Amino acid sequence: MKKFLSIILTLIISIAVIPAYAFANAQNSQSQWNNYLGVPTNGVLDDEYVEILKQRYKNADPIARRVFDRFAPQLKIQNTNYPFPPFSQRFNEPYRPRGVYYNAAYDKTNPSGSGQAFYHELGHGVDAAATGNGGPGSKVLSNTTRLSTAMYKDALRIVNAFKNLNFIKKYYFIYGLYDKSAYIVSDLLGAMTGNKLTGQAYHPNEYWYNNDGRIDHDTLNMETFANFFEASMGNPKSLSLVKNFFPSAFEAFSKMLKSLLPDRNCTFFKKDPSKAEDKDKAFSDFIKAFTDKGPEL
Repeated sequence: MKKFLSIILTLIISIAVIPAYAFANAQNSQSQWNNYLGVPTNGVLDDEYVEILKQRYKNADPIARRVFDRFAPQLKIQNTNYPFPPFSQRFNEPYRPRGVYYNAAYDKTNPSGSGQAFYHELGHGVDAAATGNGGPGSKVLSNTTRLSTAMYKDALRIVNAFKNLNFIKKYYFIYGLYDKSAYIVSDLLGAMTGNKLTGQAYHPNEYWYNNDGRIDHDTLNMETFANFFEASMGNPKSLSLVKNFFPSAFEAFSKMLKSLLPDRNCTFFKKDPSKAEDKDKAFSDFIKAFTDKGPEL
């Protein structure tokens, strides 16, 4: 019996430890650090892809570019050959150091635009670095009610306008969300409407919503920041759509960026005058408008 239990215990340890070790080893197997656009990078990027990234950097909004330059040395790309969806790790964990994990080869021909994952995930990095790359539960710059309040006000305007469209115009509106340049609008509208009003690009509802069925405001804020930052880094078509669909939110984002300039020292975060009740009212107004007979597709 003891021998049998020993065998079972060994199997349990193997099942728990070996995959974790293999996962860590796969993530860190490149171990060749380089520097691209000032960002320490574990891996080698294709020359043509690097030229794409440089061209986007050259065409970026001047303020976004200066902010990128300020935080680039603090950012890290841990894996450029990651086989799963890209993500940005805000703090160090066992087997998963802080930094970006993504597939550069895929990003070179990314349907949402070459370099989209590079600048989006580094946008998350900037958001975290602005407040010191804290551990679990720590705030990032975008965790402010000012941004989510603005997002709900913009979404309320969009939903009310959508409801007043006839069937044909509603069809063309949704059809437009499938354009590759509309992926940010599609993703964020999907977030706030339970993916009832979205195009090809979206996160599943489980990503956005808590167990109580309410949207996680911090997740919405962080994705909004990263999306807007990526668009500002040399993606003019998506940036134009963002400004047209979410003018209030983009204004709040722009103020955040300015607060990150070298001579500002993150003043937006320190002097945020927004109130939770403003966010809650904007959220309830939006939900009321959206749930009143639904989007009527």
